[in-house]
Amino acid sequence: RLVSDWSSDVCSSDLDVARAMGVRNVHVIDPLTNRHELAELVRSSLAKQELTVIIARRNCLLAAADIKAYERCI
Repeated sequence: RLVSDWSSDVCSSDLDVARAMGVRNVHVIDPLTNRHELAELVRSSLAKQELTVIIARRNCLLAAADIKAYERCI
């Protein structure tokens, strides 16, 4: 099942790779605007006995400061 809630922020090759690997559960989500939905998606995905790919449209909020520091170094 592909959730087609995605924009140009998500490279279509990410979706193609997941599909080519045979992943049936592919979800694209914006963690900032759908925080509760993301939490529920993670819970339900972990409960399944199937592989699930979750593609976040934005950087991880928990790692945002580290990502910015890394980008300044390169």
